[in-house]
Amino acid sequence: MSRLIVRPSRYTQVPEFRNARRTLASAALIVAGIMGAGTVVYADPPLPGDRIIGDWLVESRDATVAITALGEGDSRHYEGHIVWLKDDRYHPQDGPELDGKPVMDLHNPDPAKRQRTLLGSLLVWDMRFDGKQWSGGRVYNSDNGHSYNCSLRLLDDDHLRLRGYVGISLLGGNTTWTRLRWTQANPMPPPAGN
Repeated sequence: MSRLIVRPSRYTQVPEFRNARRTLASAALIVAGIMGAGTVVYADPPLPGDRIIGDWLVESRDATVAITALGEGDSRHYEGHIVWLKDDRYHPQDGPELDGKPVMDLHNPDPAKRQRTLLGSLLVWDMRFDGKQWSGGRVYNSDNGHSYNCSLRLLDDDHLRLRGYVGISLLGGNTTWTRLRWTQANPMPPPAGN
């Protein structure tokens, strides 16, 4: 049977080195504790109004709108930008001057904005959550260049009803959007008609 013999290091015999080793060991523990504490992520609980944040496929299934939140507290509001278009470029039937170009906001009442692309443009803005629905904002209809009063209501976690109207809510129409749940297997919206 072999015997393990442990001999003290000559450095552990010198008091200065013995104290230095203790100091280094203590410092290493403190640094490790700080680094570990730095990796803890504290997240605020989601706000009730934030339930509409996400990507929504419009009823016609030819565009996706990403709704995001801006501001804090009483100034918190929601807006939506177009992030996907089924047809994001013009086709030959749209005329030779447009063929192949990105789809633009041609019907905008502001001539300076008619050359901007629809992809990335603001579609819904200034929506505020009142505990039941999001209202007080506007929705833009790129088909005719008009903006309308707007309210949004979640029908369930995956369906959002948008109501656009002029003046009072009775004078308007509804459309239903479907939440898109992005996964690696489903990186794009389903094609129109599915």
